Amino acid sequence: SFSSYTPDRVRQVFSVDTDSGEIRVKSNVDFEETNSYEMYIQAADRGQGAIAVHCKVVVEVLDVNDNPPEIVLSSLSSPVREDARADTVVALISINDKDSGQNKQVSLDIIPPNLPFKIKSFRNHYTIVTSAFLDRETIPSYNVTVTATDGGTPPLSSSMTLRVEVADVNDNPPRFEQTSYTVYVLENNVPSAPLCVIKATDPDAGENARITYTILNDNNHGISVASYVSVKPATGEVYALRSFDFEKLREFHFQVKAQDNGVPPLSRVATVYIYIMDSNDHSPQFVRPAANGSLSTETILRNSEAGVLVSRVLAWDLDAGENAWLLFSLHHPPELDLFKLHEYTGEIRTTRRVNEDNSTVFSLTVHVRDHGLPSRSASTTINIAVMELPPKVAPDPKRIIRPHGTMIFSHVTLYLIIALSATTFVFLLTIFVLAIVRCHAYC
Repeated sequence: SFSSYTPDRVRQVFSVDTDSGEIRVKSNVDFEETNSYEMYIQAADRGQGAIAVHCKVVVEVLDVNDNPPEIVLSSLSSPVREDARADTVVALISINDKDSGQNKQVSLDIIPPNLPFKIKSFRNHYTIVTSAFLDRETIPSYNVTVTATDGGTPPLSSSMTLRVEVADVNDNPPRFEQTSYTVYVLENNVPSAPLCVIKATDPDAGENARITYTILNDNNHGISVASYVSVKPATGEVYALRSFDFEKLREFHFQVKAQDNGVPPLSRVATVYIYIMDSNDHSPQFVRPAANGSLSTETILRNSEAGVLVSRVLAWDLDAGENAWLLFSLHHPPELDLFKLHEYTGEIRTTRRVNEDNSTVFSLTVHVRDHGLPSRSASTTINIAVMELPPKVAPDPKRIIRPHGTMIFSHVTLYLIIALSATTFVFLLTIFVLAIVRCHAYC
């Protein structure tokens, strides 16, 4: 039997057989609560006046790997800047295992193993640090699973998942959808009309991704671009500040800067090319006949054959392209079918012989129009007068009049002969004198 010195907690765990003395376990034994028990056993016979003897029994409890490691998170630094250096501390953890010996030896791993984090240990304290630079634009957050495994048989393990956010750093400048933009706008546009939208994106976040658009104030054709166009800072919508005139300005370009609100701010520039298209806003003007409204009179000889060039009409248009492609036509009554007008060159020619029965003066109305939509036109009037042929006079063979020019030609020839003779005489005289001087010197 147990002696009176045996504690009650031992009596609750163990029992002793009164006849055989076998000590048995009657409830669960937990090494983590008590690793040994002390009990006192007495033995006595059943005789009268028997004397009991005592002994001390010590029961040692052997540890079994029945407790998995316990992970305790002490601190977590999240978010972590994406430009943080390697070995930046992200989390601090500690590991507890109630077992002992080899069952208490714990190893830590990060799952999955390809994450940019690693574990550093100091006794039973561990730190999770970065092992490489982070990139929020590639991976904005990580789920880091830490697994602790003890050395028991079989081994037991436990896990804890830490969510690590990556804080944005302004390391990306805005990026335009296109490096250059081409815009075509019809002249006589309404001021403040939108021309195009310049769009840029920034992979950063927050203020680092908020973009402001501005036009660089470059001079173009001697005029500041800021007087032509403007841009909405928040949306990048480019709109005109004035009505464009194709005849004065046909194209210009400018640069738009997209800048984020990071510290320090980053920016990029895109070029916008504006091409002004012509509209048919000018009527043709006559150059010949004169455009001042004065009447033009041309002449033609009587009995002229068909196809004789009478006159040529010239006109021009300030517009361009089809708006300046001119087409001539002749408007006259049916009886004035004596003349025809080439629709492209403006040449007026006779269609038949000019006979005696024709009038002496013809009034032709020339019409010119362009090919714009809608087309514009102008008209002018040309008067054509028919002149009679001068009479032919036969020469009188008895009267020959020497032209006055013949006498002048004779006088000029005489003067040239005299001048040439005098020059030759002076030259020969000079040679003769030089020869005499040379001979005298030798003598």
